[in-house]
Amino acid sequence: MAPMAKRLTALTLVLLLAAVAAGEVQSASKLVVTVRIDQGVTIRHPNPPAGDAGDRFSVDLTLFTIAGDFNAAPNTRIGNMNFSYILHGS
Repeated sequence: MAPMAKRLTALTLVLLLAAVAAGEVQSASKLVVTVRIDQGVTIRHPNPPAGDAGDRFSVDLTLFTIAGDFNAAPNTRIGNMNFSYILHGS
């Protein structure tokens, strides 16, 4: 397996464990992962009618290590995230 694939597999596992740990309110220990995020351009996808209501916005994020985490040097790209949201009227 290529080094980047190993890192992404490890990151996926860590994020999955973090999600499970976050759901365990009664858990005595926590798993915390800290990364640096660079936000890309926010793109507006307009939908009728004119105005903000119903418009969708999407954003791409790039994740980087802060320290020597994930067996990678600091400032190593370790993954991407993207999300979108829709504005609703008042």
